[in-house]
Amino acid sequence: MKKLAQQAHMKLSEAMSTQQSVDIYTELRSVRESLSNSKEELKAKEKNIESLKIELRKAKALEKKLEEKDASLDKLKAEFGNAKAYDNALLEANSLLAEMELLKSELKRATKAEENSKKAMNGLALTLKEVTTEANQERRSLHQPKKS
Repeated sequence: MKKLAQQAHMKLSEAMSTQQSVDIYTELRSVRESLSNSKEELKAKEKNIESLKIELRKAKALEKKLEEKDASLDKLKAEFGNAKAYDNALLEANSLLAEMELLKSELKRATKAEENSKKAMNGLALTLKEVTTEANQERRSLHQPKKS
């Protein structure tokens, strides 16, 4: 009986062992599948990380270009401001030149009018002197006795 119990125990142990082996094999297969899936996920994530790194480099390059264009735009704005100020100064200078030419022209006309006025006054003075002289002569001749 003891022998029979030992045999039964051995068969039970073998059976358990076989079941444990199946369980372990099933779990091992499950762990391998999980590991394989994890490796696939890791590869996908590494690929995604590389893609993101490339996008980041592109974004940084674009940001640098935008900064350069901003600096260029600021420079152009400053140059435009300077050009506008120059144009305004040029317009002001041209306006002042036109005003100066107008004043010169007015001065010439005023000088010419003054010269004409002096000539007219001198002419009138000369005429007045002649008339006065003639009037004085007439007066003298009227005051002098007539010789017969």
